[in-house]
Amino acid sequence: MVFYGQTIDGIPDRGYGLFITALVMVLIAAIFVAIRLATRVHLRQFGWDDLFLLIALVASVMTTVAINLETFQRVGKVYLVFIAAWTIASVLVTILQCIPIEASWNKNITNKRCVDKDSWWYAFAAINTVTDFLIAILPISPIRHLKLSKRDRIGLLCVFGVGAL
Repeated sequence: MVFYGQTIDGIPDRGYGLFITALVMVLIAAIFVAIRLATRVHLRQFGWDDLFLLIALVASVMTTVAINLETFQRVGKVYLVFIAAWTIASVLVTILQCIPIEASWNKNITNKRCVDKDSWWYAFAAINTVTDFLIAILPISPIRHLKLSKRDRIGLLCVFGVGAL
């Protein structure tokens, strides 16, 4: 964890207060999401919106944790593991989208089981967009802490921003 409370050039560090605020907000969000999901499961009305709400909560928790990690490398490694696992899963789903596999291109096969291709490609696009965004914002924190002028840091962030496009 980051050691809060140090001063930089006479300016007191308010990081600890911000950390506590972020932690409280994530916990409150988790409580409300848990109540909603419990209600939806009890009513047997669990839907896609609930799944995306859960994904958003997980992303919020990960962001709060990542902001408060001391090392950039840890976050990078977590992203790397997630993206590697997602890539392997995507390749397997693409190859095995129909059983038997030949049913993917041979429409004459009648006894087949296939994934819903539209749903799969929407999920694929959404997760790839999220991982691209996470990789794009990964260098922001280390660049902010470089001992460069504000102008140079903004220029460097712009260079990374162009790469994100």
